[in-house]
Parts: sequence; structure tokens; C-alpha cells
Amino acid sequence: MYMQENELKLSGFVNNQQKYIGNTEEGCLEKIYKLLDALDIKFDPNPNKIRQEDIYFDAAQRQIEKLGGSLRIRNIGSQQYLTVKKPLYNRSKTLRREEIESQISETESQQELLTSAFHTHFPECGDEHLEEILRVYNTRHEIKINTPLHAYKLCFDRYEFYCSSVAEGGDPQYEIEIEQIDGDDIEEDPSISKLSILLTDVMGFSFDSNSKYKKGIAWLKNRNAFENRLFVLFDFVSYSKKASTVQNQLIRIFMKLVQPVISQYDAECVKIPIGDGIILGFKPDINIMGFLNDFFSQVRINNNSASKDRSIVIRTAMHYGPVYEYIDINGNPNFAGNGINIVARIGSQTDSNRVLISKECADFLLESERISSQNLSTVYSIKVKHDVVINVMNYYDKDNKIGRPKL
Repeated sequence: MYMQENELKLSGFVNNQQKYIGNTEEGCLEKIYKLLDALDIKFDPNPNKIRQEDIYFDAAQRQIEKLGGSLRIRNIGSQQYLTVKKPLYNRSKTLRREEIESQISETESQQELLTSAFHTHFPECGDEHLEEILRVYNTRHEIKINTPLHAYKLCFDRYEFYCSSVAEGGDPQYEIEIEQIDGDDIEEDPSISKLSILLTDVMGFSFDSNSKYKKGIAWLKNRNAFENRLFVLFDFVSYSKKASTVQNQLIRIFMKLVQPVISQYDAECVKIPIGDGIILGFKPDINIMGFLNDFFSQVRINNNSASKDRSIVIRTAMHYGPVYEYIDINGNPNFAGNGINIVARIGSQTDSNRVLISKECADFLLESERISSQNLSTVYSIKVKHDVVINVMNYYDKDNKIGRPKL
């Protein structure tokens, strides 16, 4: 019953904020403090750390989403809040929306309050029933800052998406919000304008007016397009230490060796340059050991006649996992998702002439009898970026001279 909303002291206000998104994290708070200090923006060096869980609801046909709104329950410790958001307008990089929030007491029915808010604020949706569609787990560092003109909250968020119908949650994402808590317009404050430039140019964040909810919905839709790929990463050893002319020659030699072998085994392979190497995204049914045998055979033939500087010395990583394919800014096919992220992280932990294979990849190839267990070490763990632990196996084929024995 909606009369309960009056007892919850519902308040409506216009939320005026600028948002930045990026993939930076380690030392991010320290970097933010340095930027604030350089701009002479006063700040509280002891941010308020908040852990929150947002649960979003919508009708089966996603009517609230189509109207540009959202309906959520926010859990912060033992406290719960019901929030309705309705867009007012979106001008430039500034997001403006009506936000109506009320605290839920222990004696009130969450479901009744949700239903009442749904029918009151989104009458266009008719008698549709609500269902949970998305959860966002967020760790927020809230910093109070003051410029000569206004007071603000600067929030650094690390958040992840979850949906009960999706096996894996989303990768952690990072966002900075600057919310003005007095006055009118953020864009009229020179200090915030300068801070915006530094956040984008120095820290690699980018303007994004999309809410976490919209990003989560996009993540859910992309999950429907996920497919498993078998990834192989080749990375040059000591590439950056070589002269630029030698680097250019090595890349040309490498591509000349690998391209015909790729075409022979998987003409639809997606090839992704990574600066001093390449990631290959193969269809799962590829004869991967045949590919590796033929490729490393070509490498040995090249190295037998090449000078030391022009010998191909690489490290190799392999993983099998989910990704979705998209067209990047250059118009080329690319991948996003854990599948390609994990192979890159494994690659960062291997060394010259070694082949490291994730346990998932090894299990997949063993199940389809495309790899011999005799060439695999026992499973061991490596720690990679963000303190993520990955189980891997060392691959060594003495007969075909692929890889190195595990130390």
C-alpha cells in the first residue's frame, strides 16, 4: 500500500553529477589525492568506505528500462533503501535525474513497497509483475572536497555485476563520480573542469553519463552473445630491449611464419596484436596441437639460420573460456571477457620458450583427446593482476621440442 511511503519520509531531489569510467585501480586514491592537492582543492584524506548491494527490478518486458528509469533496493549493512530514478534531461556530460529514495523499516514488506512504487511512478507499465534482473556489488570510497566555489562528494567505486541466470559475474569495473552538494552547475566551476581534464588525460578515465544500471543491462545483453574460444598468446621475450629496426624485422618475420599456419588450421581465427606479440582466438574445435607443432617447427627452421638478434624467442600462454566478439574502434574484430583476460594474465607470468596452459584449457583438450597428459605437469597456482589466482599446467613436448620442463 502506497500510503506507507509517506511514513517512510519519501524525498524527491535532482541528482547533478559528473561521471568518469576507467580501468585504473592500484594507487588510484593516492593519485586522486595528488591531483586534488595540485589543484589546491581541499579534501578530507580519510574517505568514508561504504560497501553496498543494489538489487534492480523490472517487469518481464523491461518497461522501466525502456522508459529510461530504474527501481532498486539498496542494502548498506543492515539498512535498506528503496530508490526510484526517473530521467529529467541529459545535457552534455552532466546527468540530471529525479531520484526518490526512502528507508525501509524492519516491519515493512519489501515486496509491497516495490509493487507500490512501480505502479505509482511507472503507471505506463500497467499490471505487469516485477522480477529481479540485476545485482551490483559496489565498494565506494567517498571523499568530501571543496573548491573556492562549491562543496562536492568525490566517489571512487569498484563494482561488479551479478545475475542469477548467468554463471559468471562481471569483471570488476571502476568509476569516479563527482556530485555537487550545493549550488547549481558543476560545469561552471573552473576547479572541477581542471580536475576533469586531469582525470581523463592523466589517469585514463573517460566521460560516461551511463549509470551502473545501464552498464549492467548492457553486460546482461552481451552475455547472451558469449561464446567459448581457445586462446593462444605469443609474446616476444626482451622485445623492448632491441633496437627499433630489429623490432620491426622480428614482427615481420614472426607474421610471415605464423600467418600461413593460422590459415591452414582456422581461417576464421581472430588475430589481436598486443604490441610485442599477438593473441589468437580460435574456434574450439581446432587441432591446436597440430597448429603448435607446425608453428614451432617453422620457428626452429628460422632460428637455425638467423642471427641471435633475429631469432624468434617467445613465451606462450593458452586458455579456453567465454568471450563476446565485437568490432573495435579500428573496424577490426576483437574480444572482451574473461577468456581473453585470463590468457593475457597467464602470459605475463611465463618465460622464454615456456608454454603455460590454464587448467580449464587443459581439461577441455584432455576431454576431447587433443592433448597428452604425459606432456602436462601437475596443476599449480600463479598469482596475477589484482591478486587473482589462476590454476595452470606446464606443457612440455620433448619429441616435438615445444615448451620447457617445469622448474
